[in-house]
Amino acid sequence: HLFLETGVQQEMEQIREAVSTGAPLDELHCSVYSYGESLVRLLESFPQPVVPFYLLRQCLESAHSFTVAKQ
Repeated sequence: HLFLETGVQQEMEQIREAVSTGAPLDELHCSVYSYGESLVRLLESFPQPVVPFYLLRQCLESAHSFTVAKQ
């Protein structure tokens, strides 16, 4: 349920600050849910998806096999 649970706002602010400044994340004492929600928010903020639309079908079709996915 990692991406279904809500993170703690204060922790997510600490995570965002650490990422923005390059501070080590392993020194933070945040819940895994705060890390998960922070990651989702980061990915949602990108103007373009991480996997471009023109590659989406190919990525989904090759997800069944690590070897095929690497190609």
